[in-house]
Amino acid sequence: APNCYMLAGGGLGEGYRSWGVYGGSNTALPDGTTVNLQAAFGNNRSASIRDFIDGTSNSVMVYESTLKKVYTVYGPVWGQGRHIAVYGGPLPDGTPNSLTNCLFKINANPERCGLAGLTRPWARTPSSDHVGGCHVLLGDGSVRFMSENIDYITYCLTSFIKDGRVVGEF
Repeated sequence: APNCYMLAGGGLGEGYRSWGVYGGSNTALPDGTTVNLQAAFGNNRSASIRDFIDGTSNSVMVYESTLKKVYTVYGPVWGQGRHIAVYGGPLPDGTPNSLTNCLFKINANPERCGLAGLTRPWARTPSSDHVGGCHVLLGDGSVRFMSENIDYITYCLTSFIKDGRVVGEF
């Protein structure tokens, strides 16, 4: 059934076998540092509290997501078995101005990322009909409004649970 939420999946899409696929996978952030892509959820498994090395109050579990995506086939419909409909969040690239760093920011407009004619958020992009950001559920059970203008590095660090980096105020 359609819903307005996406699970924090790190680098995971629905096409991958299991949550553990990204347990040891790392990627570079635009500032050159390396982080682990493990997030709170994935296929056939989710994180335990002991997996939240970064702390539950600094880790996103669920993002708000509008049903109005760039391709309606990729709306957030749980259990549909389509690529990137259930999981969301950033997919960082070590190249600062890369397309993926632009496309997966909160409420990102693909047209502003260089994809002419596409004005709705991409499939795995956290989004809402609220002006200025979206709501997120953190691992400690609190709900916060996350600004679409949040520092990109901070946004990435709150999306992964094992990066080991300190998250400042957000």
